[in-house]
Amino acid sequence: MAENLAYKTTSDCWKANNDESNFGNYGYLYSWESARKACPSGWHLPSDAEWTTLTKGLEGQWKAGKKLKNIAGWPLFFRKNYGDNQSGFSALPGGYYVNNSSNKYFRYVNQSAYFWTSTAGNDKAFSKARSMTSLDGSISTESYSTTAGLSVRCVKD
Repeated sequence: MAENLAYKTTSDCWKANNDESNFGNYGYLYSWESARKACPSGWHLPSDAEWTTLTKGLEGQWKAGKKLKNIAGWPLFFRKNYGDNQSGFSALPGGYYVNNSSNKYFRYVNQSAYFWTSTAGNDKAFSKARSMTSLDGSISTESYSTTAGLSVRCVKD
């Protein structure tokens, strides 16, 4: 997987906390539709199954998050115990963007990382994602509103 920090889609992508200084660290957060278009030619947004393969290859759900986190970007207190970036994935805590008709705000910037999969949820308004928090070394499977803004990693075709 490779980072896709700077690809600007035509709409529905945001800088963490709308802060230009965060862009260099976290890149854009994308809606699910924009995330599906954010990978350059020859790359694709990984499916839920591809994320599961990656997680299993990194010793499973409870250890994979530690191996995916770039420790320099996480809160100092948690660096030693919960991140070592052994995989080179370099996950950083860009948080996510709540984007619905009644609420628009950023959550968990500097605390958690969220990544879209290409897999739609059972309800078309939600899609599958992966998350890592500053609290431990796990990686979780979640569903988020397709209008929310999450980070992206791309897989070579």
